[in-house]
Amino acid sequence: MKKYLFSAVCLLLAITILFSACSGSGTQGEKSTESPHDSDSSFRAAIVQFDNDSFTNELRQMFIKRMRLLGYDEAKMKFDIKNAQGNSEKLSQTASSLSGGDYDIVVAIGDKCACALANAGCTVPTVFVAVSDPVGLGLASGVESPDKNMTGTVSNTSEDTLLSYIRVLTPNISSVAVICMNNEKSIAEKDSVVKYLSNDLFGVEPVILDSTDSIDSVVADVLTRNGAIFLTNDEELKNVSANVVNLASQSSKFVFSSNISCVENGVLAATASPVKDLSYTAAEDADKILKGAKVSDIPIKTDIAFAIYVSKSTATTFNIDVPKIDNVILF
Repeated sequence: MKKYLFSAVCLLLAITILFSACSGSGTQGEKSTESPHDSDSSFRAAIVQFDNDSFTNELRQMFIKRMRLLGYDEAKMKFDIKNAQGNSEKLSQTASSLSGGDYDIVVAIGDKCACALANAGCTVPTVFVAVSDPVGLGLASGVESPDKNMTGTVSNTSEDTLLSYIRVLTPNISSVAVICMNNEKSIAEKDSVVKYLSNDLFGVEPVILDSTDSIDSVVADVLTRNGAIFLTNDEELKNVSANVVNLASQSSKFVFSSNISCVENGVLAATASPVKDLSYTAAEDADKILKGAKVSDIPIKTDIAFAIYVSKSTATTFNIDVPKIDNVILF
């Protein structure tokens, strides 16, 4: 018992130190050095989002809040919210309609929206918020000098930190089923998670799905052998995460994910950069563009620190005491 307590304390210290070391650019001051009211110009911005999950809505709201603080009040800037309501075809149509629209700037929330705008050849300067891999997604050839009329912020995750935190939140778990989809990105993440868990002496059961049609039976099966499930960051898995959580909860078992949007579906914990940092930094990039800066002169921000998001409702349901350490956010 003493050995376990010592190990848990060490893990907490290690996570705290890692958070401190990874603190990135963070948010900036609340005041702008130059007010939009110094000119007679007024602006229109289109904000594109794929769906209505809490994380997406908060990113949008915080972006608008920062723009208002920078001086773009209702008299100086109108925001048009373009919500695809989870419909990929509607998103494509929206992106096409903005490709040469009468906007001064377009804001893309997340991977899907940024990619849709890029594919549509949007000619309006675009700032994306919380994308995962801008170069891999084809949004830029490099992060220092964006060359495709887009810049913005990258949401960082740390599977290693999240997996270490499993030990703290759920110390009695000894085996984890890692579920991924049968695509290159999801499998690569699965391999990384499996390697880490194996090194940390967890029992690990990797599962690769061709589709989520059989997710209920797959989850019911793996829960007979494992104390928790880890879902990789994949849109299809996000869409069924509520079902996975429901099945796991019936067995008093837990679900973790590297997709922050899954937390509102009851996943116990996930990692992502803090919403405020992502949105505020993107808004400041938008401010620079509206004041005349070239998109190519504004580097993509890849150094924003990550946080662990913990589902408050799930922690309460299972009487889990969430340790109060830096960059752990109850959501």
